[in-house]
Amino acid sequence: MAKQVAKQAEVLRQTGEGLQLTTDQARRLEEMAALEKSSREQSEKVNLLEARVETLEQDNSALKEKASKLQEKVRTTAKEKKGILFLPWCLSFK
Repeated sequence: MAKQVAKQAEVLRQTGEGLQLTTDQARRLEEMAALEKSSREQSEKVNLLEARVETLEQDNSALKEKASKLQEKVRTTAKEKKGILFLPWCLSFK
């Protein structure tokens, strides 16, 4: 009878260790799932930020082009005004 009890105790101990291992495995699986979810969320954020950067780069290019055109317009206007101011000065020497 003592041998039988000892054997049952050993089986229960092994079963308990098996359950503990299963609990550890379940905890690890939950941690892995949480890490995968976090990784997906971070990846989505990176994708959104990359799209935003691309949009900002396009906006920046458009603004640079507009600024360049405005500078050219200012130069042209300055030359025209200089010519207008120069003409009366030339006429005053006649």
